[in-house]
Amino acid sequence: MNGNKQNFGYFTGETTGGGDNFAPFSVNTDYEVTADVTKLVVNGTEYPTGQTETIPTSRALSLFANPEWDNPMRGRINYMTIKEGDNIIYDFKPVMRNDGAFGYYDTNSKLFVQPLQNYNGYKYVLSEDGSYIIFPNENRTLFVGFTTKYEPTVQNMATPSFTWTSSNENVATVAADGTVTGVARGTTIITATDANSNWTASYELKVEPAVVAADNIEVWDGTNDAIVGSIKWSGEQYKPAYTMTFDSGMGYNDSYYNHIYGVPAADENGNAWYETDFQMINVPDAVWSYNNNILPNGWSGNMGEVYVRRYFKAEGELPAQLYMPAPHDDAPCEYYINGTLVWSRTGYEPGVDGWYEGEVVKLTAEQRALIKTDGSVNVFAYHVHQNWGGRYADGGIYGNSMAENSPSKAFEGNENRKRLSSALAQAEGVEGIDADVLAYAKNANVCLQDAGRALSLIRWELRKALSPRHNYTFASAEPADGLECWLYNVGAGQFLAGCNDWGTHTSLDYNISSWPMVLRANSRGENRFSIQTNLPNGRRGANDGLGHNGYVDCGFGDDFTTGENWAWTFEAVGNGNYRIIQSGLEGVEGKYLGMTEDERYQVDTDKAGADNLYNQWKVVTREQLDALAAAATPENPADVSYFIHQNTFSQNDFDGNDKGAANGDLNDSKWDRNAGSIWNWKGNDANGDYVFEMWNTAEVGKVYLKQTIEGLPAGKYIVECTGYYRDGDWDSAIAGNVSQLAYIYAGSEENKTLLPSIMEGANKGAGYGRLDSDQVIPDGCAEAPRFFRLGTYTVQAPVVNVGAAGTLEIGIYRDAEGVKERDWIVVDNFRLYRVGEAAETVTIGEALYATYVAPVDVDFTGTEVSAFAAQAMDGYVHLEPVTTVPAGTAVVVKADAAGTYNVNTTIGASLGATNELIAATADVTADGTQYILAKQDDEVGFAKATTGSTIAAGKGYLQFTTAVKAFYPFAGNDATGISGIEAINGDAPIYNVAGQRLGKMQKGINIVGGKKVLK
Repeated sequence: MNGNKQNFGYFTGETTGGGDNFAPFSVNTDYEVTADVTKLVVNGTEYPTGQTETIPTSRALSLFANPEWDNPMRGRINYMTIKEGDNIIYDFKPVMRNDGAFGYYDTNSKLFVQPLQNYNGYKYVLSEDGSYIIFPNENRTLFVGFTTKYEPTVQNMATPSFTWTSSNENVATVAADGTVTGVARGTTIITATDANSNWTASYELKVEPAVVAADNIEVWDGTNDAIVGSIKWSGEQYKPAYTMTFDSGMGYNDSYYNHIYGVPAADENGNAWYETDFQMINVPDAVWSYNNNILPNGWSGNMGEVYVRRYFKAEGELPAQLYMPAPHDDAPCEYYINGTLVWSRTGYEPGVDGWYEGEVVKLTAEQRALIKTDGSVNVFAYHVHQNWGGRYADGGIYGNSMAENSPSKAFEGNENRKRLSSALAQAEGVEGIDADVLAYAKNANVCLQDAGRALSLIRWELRKALSPRHNYTFASAEPADGLECWLYNVGAGQFLAGCNDWGTHTSLDYNISSWPMVLRANSRGENRFSIQTNLPNGRRGANDGLGHNGYVDCGFGDDFTTGENWAWTFEAVGNGNYRIIQSGLEGVEGKYLGMTEDERYQVDTDKAGADNLYNQWKVVTREQLDALAAAATPENPADVSYFIHQNTFSQNDFDGNDKGAANGDLNDSKWDRNAGSIWNWKGNDANGDYVFEMWNTAEVGKVYLKQTIEGLPAGKYIVECTGYYRDGDWDSAIAGNVSQLAYIYAGSEENKTLLPSIMEGANKGAGYGRLDSDQVIPDGCAEAPRFFRLGTYTVQAPVVNVGAAGTLEIGIYRDAEGVKERDWIVVDNFRLYRVGEAAETVTIGEALYATYVAPVDVDFTGTEVSAFAAQAMDGYVHLEPVTTVPAGTAVVVKADAAGTYNVNTTIGASLGATNELIAATADVTADGTQYILAKQDDEVGFAKATTGSTIAAGKGYLQFTTAVKAFYPFAGNDATGISGIEAINGDAPIYNVAGQRLGKMQKGINIVGGKKVLK
């Protein structure tokens, strides 16, 4: 009997209900159970392994759950799949059905049949000796003029001797050895008969017209890696392909970008161009083959379609893993194996280009199984749409060793693989990385192109996850003529900027640039604007208009280069968002200004997806940004980087006369420096994201780059940049020589933070950098921005206060001492954040002196307040000037006039002087030992506090347990220059050294007006 898990039972033969049609035996039925099991327990009695027991079902039967079976039934069943037209032969003890019938049960079809029974076209034959002959039931197609041979499956026939016949020799003939030849279109039955057993078997053969010449079929015999050759990969295509082309006859037109012009009509049997049986007859406008010397080249200046059909046989065991090179220019494109789509590209997928001549696709196990290996013909078909200038429509199928092909290198030396390893190390644990992309990238281990595509995808994931973004809720302004604004991309949280393709192509950037863009009403109609970008292409307003593909080298008023005729329509879509559309193409899908979803954040003019937030924008004005700045708090800082002139080094250096800079010398900007320049300013660098560098400047001594920002509202600010310092050359850095001599500062050079060492960013640049070491770091200015845009090497100066004057000096500098040759500083992306009102204030009364307890580290440098440490000595309080005061420290403060003053916060303050003042961090009740700041007889000093009085928190006091004086004035000149207190004159009060007031001077030392006088 058969078994199902822990049950014995029988097959019911029913096919309904969706179950496995197995019924367990129950107590008191008419059957008995005979079984061989590993362990059998009946009524608590355990039987030895392998013992056979016949048990009436009137007795309770139990087995251990999930037992190990010796044999699931007394007669071992050999299952086979039943297909229509097959003869099923068996020689086993059959399954018993509940009606007592014996027969064969097929687990796939859920059918129970008996010997010699016909059931819905199935025939089952009992063979006592177990012999049979059979043709597996499958579609068999042969082209006219082609030959092939199909052998039957033979069981238990020692020396079969077949004779062959064709039911219609006008369709196909069959030779004595079973070889068939296609004669004409139609269907015939080929039959093989064994002369000894009289067994017969047949198969149906379909013959189609011969549209494929035999010498155009690639034959793979397992001896090389290319199952179907690709010109890109193997340098040759082993057999010509059949190609159908559609030339639109049109020149390039934006509105038809990525639109398919024509598809070959189905043949007379309804087969599509990519299906196996498609007959390539009467297709427009040409049918021609290409050989191993030419690709199906595009038509320069025209657009069209290329459809390719290639035929091949696979006569060897296929490699376990197959790869499909699919070089295409452009998209849409699609690739089929035997009529099944295995890969396609629309041209709008995130993180990829519509054209990619290095495309390689790893086929799945299911796709690999589509390839027939029985000697019959396979069809490999693909279609590539050609936009203007397209030229590649190639394909192939390869085995495991793609690294051995000509475009690849040995895998371990594969540069892209090394870069991918670095990027993967950075991606581990980063929140937001797509798990499927990460898994794909980890397995991209075969070829240069495979690793290259994986690297591109991982870089896109890292950019999305790590690139900073603004999360303000902008209200957005209404577009208008002359409106100065920044265009904010809603999906990316960044602004339209330069930095791609020699600086002439727009991309997105986190930084708010110092120069806004300008909307200019266009003569083509209402709500149509030219966009003046103010990006680096000459004088302001000349050759900096936004044009096709996001380039900004368009002039204004120049019809040939689009200029005045290149206009944009702003279409409101809600939430203050706009879709920016090429004027005249409103309503045409795929014509939006939007971000290309790859690591470059490049902006293009042919983006699809009306609801895609990467294709939606907000119009942000200075008024909106200033309002955010006014409301800034430490929890919600406001980006006011637009106050910094040339904050990214990627805009023109405009002065007040709109003069454009031709070089990167910063002579027309507000930056001041004594070394360095903008690297490769306006040079032909494909990166185009400019940075400021100082290299090999040891002989200069101290170097600096600084700028004084003006017009800032009073408040508390943080200055930030991206940058690093390399101590010496590359070898020195890799060896661990990482002295840090360069700083970023704000307010003064004392308010500073070290620039990061270049080694702090090792393997944090998405695989960019020099590969000579496992520590991948930048080795050129073109690589630095790749690290910067992921937030690597971001550094902030300590918080600084800006007073009513509204000025703030920011910059970097490097000390002169200890500098090695070829040291290197690179900085970019200076940013300024307002984080609230001025953090610390000091209030001084009419006495012009006060005590002050610093709640945080403060710096009095550059403020209108002086600070002093206090020490009692010789009956006087001596004051010593200090500049920085640590948090919790009490000092004496002085100003020229009563009022409330801003002071700077800092980090790591030290007093640097002896100080006996005690800080009242909470209210203190005086007990007769405390002395507080007071004015007595026109003198300022410290007087004994009345017992029981309260010294308020935030004040400073002195404490003497053995003091004999009631008042300790300031000594010497400490109190001079104070409004309301007389300088030394004849009426000045006189004291002895014990602090007792005298009516007149006595012999010896007298204290007159705070000064020692000898009589």
